[in-house]
Amino acid sequence: MNIQRKKIATGFLFLLAIGIVGFFIYDRSKSTSPTDPAVTFFPGNATPSEITKVIIQKNGVETIIATPADSSPDAPNDQSKWVFVSDNNSQADSADINQLIILLKEMKFRSIASENKNSLASFDLDEQQARRVRLFLRGVQVADILVGKGGPGGASSYVTSDTENKVYLMDRNITILLDLDFHKRSETE
Repeated sequence: MNIQRKKIATGFLFLLAIGIVGFFIYDRSKSTSPTDPAVTFFPGNATPSEITKVIIQKNGVETIIATPADSSPDAPNDQSKWVFVSDNNSQADSADINQLIILLKEMKFRSIASENKNSLASFDLDEQQARRVRLFLRGVQVADILVGKGGPGGASSYVTSDTENKVYLMDRNITILLDLDFHKRSETE
């Protein structure tokens, strides 16, 4: 009988240990899950179709791209008519701009790449290398995002903002899209 009780007690302790380890693993994964709402750079309740202006800064050059609704509050937000405000209102590639905005909205947290602001250069997030994207909703800035180099495997990007002390690896490659020039391509290209 004594051996039987020892087996039961050992089994109970084993199951208890597994339960405790499982709880901590589950709790840790919950706090860093890809759907963690605390790590988002897109304005919470805005939709991509509401964005009226995008300012992209890279390599010391600022590019301003907007819809007619950005300068005229009564104008409908026609996202098929993006223009370069910074280039005499020449036509921008609306598909590329809309894709950028959608990717910024859909990007999800993958992991924390660094908790040290001094490491920005290693992620191409320092002042000289970062691509800054600012989003506006009818003249009001609603997002300011710093995008660095692409992450491992090419399907991710390193992202932060001036208000963050961390560098995040996000699940969308925004970097490659920001390297486009966004000018409308002719139909023969």
